[in-house]
Amino acid sequence: MTVMAAGSDCQISAPTVFPVVLVLGIVLPFLFVRITILILESVAACSSLDVKPGVSLEEKQLPKGETWSVHKFGGTCVGTSQRIKNVADIILKDDSGRKLVVVSAMSKVKNMMYDLIHKAQSRDESYIAALDSV
Repeated sequence: MTVMAAGSDCQISAPTVFPVVLVLGIVLPFLFVRITILILESVAACSSLDVKPGVSLEEKQLPKGETWSVHKFGGTCVGTSQRIKNVADIILKDDSGRKLVVVSAMSKVKNMMYDLIHKAQSRDESYIAALDSV
């Protein structure tokens, strides 16, 4: 499949764009989680500290460690409906005040995505059919 930009001689082919989209699909969630943690930490610091003019947040003692509960589930942990229910039970039973839950690809999905990347990189046209199966 080839896409032409309107009014341009530029052509964008699916084998060129597809690996980039897949890599971004894998990398962006991790960046999102890191940015979310930083934002939540700064919001917590601002709301829990009495910050006076002329005093920077770095000079204050910020809460660390036990104030956060971070859970990451993926693979076979979210591979079936029963396992997803178990994950939900774990999260609900956690009495931490602040929770961050990260859910990655279900069982075998990541391997299928890597297979798609390799097929697209090698210009194997069968990646289109493989994409439909994902």
